[in-house]
This record gives sequence, structure tokens and C-alpha cells, in this order.
Amino acid sequence: MKHHFGDHLDRSLGHWRMTPNAKRFDYHYKDLDEANRDEEILTITKWDANWKKINEFQNLVELTIHEANQDMLRFPFDISSVRRLRITHARPKALSILHHFSNLEELILEYVSSFNDLSDLSCLSNLKALHIENVRNVRDFSGIGLVPSLEYLCIDGTFDWTQPIENLEFLRNLRRLQLLRLVGVRVLAESEIFRPLLELSVLKKLHLSRGQFLLEDYAFVEANLPHVEGSVLEPISVDPARNEYFYPPDLRARLPLGELEEMFPEVEEDGEGRRYEPRSEYTFFWGRGDRTLVGNSPKILERRKEYIQRYNALVQQFKKEQ
Repeated sequence: MKHHFGDHLDRSLGHWRMTPNAKRFDYHYKDLDEANRDEEILTITKWDANWKKINEFQNLVELTIHEANQDMLRFPFDISSVRRLRITHARPKALSILHHFSNLEELILEYVSSFNDLSDLSCLSNLKALHIENVRNVRDFSGIGLVPSLEYLCIDGTFDWTQPIENLEFLRNLRRLQLLRLVGVRVLAESEIFRPLLELSVLKKLHLSRGQFLLEDYAFVEANLPHVEGSVLEPISVDPARNEYFYPPDLRARLPLGELEEMFPEVEEDGEGRRYEPRSEYTFFWGRGDRTLVGNSPKILERRKEYIQRYNALVQQFKKEQ
């Protein structure tokens, strides 16, 4: 059975060669004895027969370790050819497993918990790309600063987990960083959280999620990093009003009209008999804590105008302070 997970990697600058998540199980064997020893890409799990023969694959370039048990996490991997490693859905007490893969260039840690220290990353002197997603026991990310070779860094939370980060001071050491993605995270420092980005002279692209940072933080980035793709943004976004149509097998598309009116009074029917629910216009404000507004009343339109003016004033303020 193939498993499919999201793939949030930004490949636009050519940092990632890792197989997309949805295709990882194209390289999986329930019994490793069935695999050709010349394989260059493999996925192994704790359920696989003969997975301990993995060291026989000396041409392996990419390895995914999915749902590893403690036996697998303590295994003495000896495959110096591996350049790309993905560890998913595992609970290591520490990241000592990385010391078996010192030639890594790309690393993904996805839904990996129990450890709280990233200092083991320091053994990866050739690492260029790091993607961290949902590491629930980590708040201190300073260990990433021990990998000055990094060119790409992604730290993601998930829809049900906002990833806490104590501060971004570790970024000062990543002088080769070209792409930074911070999505679904909460930086706990109180002020000027993005000032370390000013040390990143070769940064080309930045991806910051909406609503995770203060409006002042977004304005600081635009004022100080206008040359970086993704740093200049509109402080609001508007989802226009539209009709959401319902089609079988949706219950709202096939109920008798009398029952529909009783159960779903908000649903309407057009002249062609198509059923829909009118959706209002939504205004999303980028700053953390600024609530979404529904509709396009004069009061809301004025609120949008004031918000944009406030953002632009903050940008100008930060430019004057340079």
C-alpha cells in the first residue's frame, strides 16, 4: 500500500533533488531481498523484511526511513554514498543517527519527535538543504547555526501545530543561505525577530506565512530586504464573494426542495436548478492577531484602507532607521 503525504519543498532555486513525498513509496520493497543491490533510491520501514541488509546497497544516493522503531534508529548505517536522507514519523531521543550519514547534502525531518536538541546537525558539514516539519519537542533551533554550508532552510508547522522557535539568531551564521521558508511557526522573541536576516547577503527568496508574525515584522522585512523575492507584500488579501455550488453526492444537491429549505435555509437555487450557497467577501489581514472580516461594507473598506496606510507608514519608518 502506498502512502501519500504533502510535499512543501520549494524547488524553485534548484536546491532539492529529493524525491517528492507522494512518490517515496515507489522505491519501497516489503522485503529488501527483492531489491537490486544497485538501487540508488530506497524507502525502508520497520515492517520490512531484511531491512538490516540496507548496508549492502553501496550505490544508494537517497534513503527514506519511514516510521522507524528504536532498533532502526540505533542501527549502524554504513552507506557513505547517501547524499539525501528523509526521516519521517519517528521518535528518536537524539539525532545521533545523523552521524552515520556525514556526506549528506539534503535532509528532511518530518514528524520526528522526542528529541529537543539539534546540535547533532553539526556533523553534516556538506549539508546544503534542510527541511524540518513538525518537530514537537524542539524550541531551540540554535543547532542549525552549526551548519554554515546551508543554502536552503525550511521550518514548517502543520495545520494542527504551530511550531515554536525561541529566536532566529542562529540565522546569522548561515551566510550561504539563499532561500528561507518559515510557515506555520511562532517566533517567541519579542521584538525585531527578523534582524538576523540582515546578515544574509546572498538571500534570494523568502516565504513567510500569513498571520504568524506581527505587522511590524512584515514591514521590517520589506523595508530592509526589498531585493529578496517574497519580502514585498500587500498587507491584506481579499477572497471575493462567490457562489459555492453543490453537486451529487452532496446531500444539499439532492434533497427535496421542502427538506432543503428546512435543513439548509442558506442554500439557494438558480434558474437552471443548480443549488448554491452565496459566500461573502473575506478580508484577511497579514498581521498576527488581526481578525478576518466578512463582507464589503463601507466600514470594512475603510478598515482596509487604514490598515494599508499603517503598514506603509511602518515600512517608511523602518527605512528611515536604516
